[in-house]
Amino acid sequence: MSRFFTRFFSGLFLIFCFSGAFALDFGGVFVNDSEFRFRDGGSYINQTDSVTLWGEMGNSALSFGIEGFYEFKFLDGNVFHNLDLNLARLNIRSPDSGLFDIKLGRIYKSDLTGYILGQKLDGVDFMFNFPKVSFGFYGGYTGLTNTNTTKMVSPSKSLITDGLYPLNVGTVIGGLSLSTSSLIVNQDMSFEVMGLLDAETLEENRVYFSLLSQGLIAGNWLYNASSTLALGIGDFYGKPEVSNLSALEFIRVFKGWHSSLRLSGLYASGFDNGDNCFYPVTALSVLPCSEVTIVPSSLVLLGIAGTAKPMDNLYAELRFQNQFDSGNFSYYGLSYSGKVVYSVFSDLQLSLCLGQHYLVSGTNYVECSLSLMTLF
Repeated sequence: MSRFFTRFFSGLFLIFCFSGAFALDFGGVFVNDSEFRFRDGGSYINQTDSVTLWGEMGNSALSFGIEGFYEFKFLDGNVFHNLDLNLARLNIRSPDSGLFDIKLGRIYKSDLTGYILGQKLDGVDFMFNFPKVSFGFYGGYTGLTNTNTTKMVSPSKSLITDGLYPLNVGTVIGGLSLSTSSLIVNQDMSFEVMGLLDAETLEENRVYFSLLSQGLIAGNWLYNASSTLALGIGDFYGKPEVSNLSALEFIRVFKGWHSSLRLSGLYASGFDNGDNCFYPVTALSVLPCSEVTIVPSSLVLLGIAGTAKPMDNLYAELRFQNQFDSGNFSYYGLSYSGKVVYSVFSDLQLSLCLGQHYLVSGTNYVECSLSLMTLF
């Protein structure tokens, strides 16, 4: 096996060297994050340090990129070490026409809605672009990714989190997408079908059907609307189970300070007894400065957010969100956050984030973090 990989990468390197306009680029990122966290009556000081190294060689038609990182965490009094390979993919594209873009290897993939899938996987991603229509298909395996850095949702399994590189849930993910640009009243429409196969036990399989629409309403108002039906199949569900996740967002763009106002709502089906709960593939983060994640099942989220960029090197955002139980629409909790990012130099960035996640059940997170990011 080692001889195969040696020959493969040696041959790949020779191809790049003898191809036109060959280029080699590399670099790294160091991130230092200090966080104060108040949770359920206790206070913690957490520290996270990470180093990311990346490299890419090739040209506009054929390239190979690789990226990996090491992370040290002192979290709630415990020490964690994480090692991961973020990227290792061969990229083939048509440089002139932009007709196709093909990625093979370890890739990052997200679904069209942005609420279901957003993570690394090992597989392929094909995208074909035409003036008014684009379509793509992808497939991959998640069982070789790191559980601690790729947070997946698997209600029927206990995730392994111990060690430097604990392996994730073994699932096979595949999807097809079709997008149109300004075909109907200058609106962009997209459709995607994605399947998740439980490769370990076949107990928890899901198929997602998503429809997305976005475009200009009037003046400086834009909208994004999406709805996804999920079909759960397997012993975990018993009989086939249908669930839904729908989202609507209105965006007002202002000329001053490159600012915007966002009004958003999200509905995810589900009941207390576990029926018709919507389960995504990847867990969602509640706050931009938090590691708190949620499974958006049995939830209604209503939010407002504002962003501004008063200077080229300064960015700020405020977010507020109310949460309700979609089963009986009872009040569930709230979250809010504020974030400021300041670019001191082109390769040095500081950010400050403050947020709270409060649930009526008694769970309470208050977090303040200061981050420094350096490029080298």
